Amino acid sequence: MLSVRGLTLTCAIVWGGLVLLMGLANSAWPPYGEPFLGILRSIYPGYG
Repeated sequence: MLSVRGLTLTCAIVWGGLVLLMGLANSAWPPYGEPFLGILRSIYPGYG
């Protein structure tokens, strides 16, 4: 049986890692990931 708690935790860790990697990639290569980071700015107040 699928654990809802485990699935939620896994999704949160993967999402956080994705945001971290995209932010680091954008710091190294500034135009990289701008549309994705723009979406994040609209969802998360204070990001960027």
